[in-house]
Amino acid sequence: MGLSRLEIKYITKKLVVPDITVVKLTEDDRDLNLLLNEVSIRGIKREDRLKISSLNYIKLVVYRYSYDTGFDINEKTYIAQTVYLHYLPIKNCFDYNLITKSRGDERSRHFLIVASFFSDKIPIKIIYPNYKKEIVEGFSKLEKLPNLSKNSQNWEDILKEINKKNWLASLEKV
Repeated sequence: MGLSRLEIKYITKKLVVPDITVVKLTEDDRDLNLLLNEVSIRGIKREDRLKISSLNYIKLVVYRYSYDTGFDINEKTYIAQTVYLHYLPIKNCFDYNLITKSRGDERSRHFLIVASFFSDKIPIKIIYPNYKKEIVEGFSKLEKLPNLSKNSQNWEDILKEINKKNWLASLEKV
């Protein structure tokens, strides 16, 4: 994936480790995610958005709000990527057809984002009364994330809290 110099400097400062250590620890994506998880525990600020990429900022926020859940880092990363890929497109178009046309885990991702971030604007409970069931069913097909479907309500709650605290307001382009 690769980090920019600014991101390396940001992580170095947060963790108080040499640049070379950060570079070596971020060569593998899983190690990078574990490192970002550690950074999130040390505290993040909204202005950190200016120091790192949108994806890594979203990861920090998601990791921070899910730090004490016991969820696997792969699950946390999947949810962060879901937010990264779907939050702004849905925010910018409010296209209900996005949801009805998608299938499987993609449909689950859309439902999760709409329910978590846009339930005040898109009446998902009225339009799709069984959206929670569809989230669970779609996520249950992900073999690499066996607990995601049973954790889906927790994820919805976590993302609603992130929305309530307005952490993604500074995102304009992803």
